[in-house]
Amino acid sequence: MTGLESEIEHSNGCQAVTEATVRSIPVARIAQICATDQTLAQRLMGQLGAAQSHLATVGAQSAEQKLASFLISICDLAGASQNGRFHLPMRRGEMAEFLGLRLETVSRQMAEFQRCRWIEMSAMYDCRILRRDVLNGLALGGEAEHAPKELTCSIRRRPSLAA
Repeated sequence: MTGLESEIEHSNGCQAVTEATVRSIPVARIAQICATDQTLAQRLMGQLGAAQSHLATVGAQSAEQKLASFLISICDLAGASQNGRFHLPMRRGEMAEFLGLRLETVSRQMAEFQRCRWIEMSAMYDCRILRRDVLNGLALGGEAEHAPKELTCSIRRRPSLAA
């Protein structure tokens, strides 16, 4: 869901990263439609909550926290099975733009997550979450340095270039 606007000129745009269906609904009709279509009302509320969460993520989290949140969200949206395998719908540059990071930062963090065996990339877009517990901890505001020793990996830390 995007573009809750009431103006004739639209100030927002979007780009689909997966196959999408587009439906234009005049703002004045949304309340009417939601009153009769509970599924749409629930999806709208879910999308608004996700947008609010994304804004909080982009503004307040470290690069590793943003990436952990993103990977968990995409995994969940993809309906990944028990093994946590899913298809990343974006290139690293698109992920960086979405998360408010530099391409280099996203690439470095993805490589770090792989070295730590928190995720596995079997191909450029095929991802598997191996340590969801660690990513959840990061997504909830934790730091990798403060994770229990068995969850961390031994790599040299560099300062995050978060924008």
